[in-house]
Amino acid sequence: MGLGNTKLQTVHVKRDSRVFRVGNASSIENLHGLFEGITKPFVLLLAADATKLSDKQILHAAEQIIPKGLTYFCAWGPDCERVHDLFDRITPYEETTQNPLQKLIITTWHAKDSLRNAAWFLQNCAWPAEAQKPEEFDCIGISVNNLLWCTKIRETFIANSRR
Repeated sequence: MGLGNTKLQTVHVKRDSRVFRVGNASSIENLHGLFEGITKPFVLLLAADATKLSDKQILHAAEQIIPKGLTYFCAWGPDCERVHDLFDRITPYEETTQNPLQKLIITTWHAKDSLRNAAWFLQNCAWPAEAQKPEEFDCIGISVNNLLWCTKIRETFIANSRR
């Protein structure tokens, strides 16, 4: 039984002008619902245990999330290399796409990193190719069916803002 979706909540980070958000999706199928109301391009850390997810489930999630403005994708958790590779299958490489937010999507996986290190990377290194200023994109961390991971992402965003 899933934990239920939590709406994306804003995390107040003092040191820059980006909007930081965290949330938990009850399942990979419910992930897209968290992006309702997101209007700017965003970088995303997805923390999920993908060992029991099918390629079809992950590909479907990627197909739903990418058009919402995904510009940089970081995968973390068991089997995150496969999640990364499947998102790469969907990302548009062509210069012309229907959505101007999709010119280039950078993807990374963090199998050997702690969740805190992956969240730090998202916050400090994940910069969209098209962005010129921090306020041009949001920074989003989402766990799938794991509130503890969601809390760790939130805590990392806050702790890094104090440095």
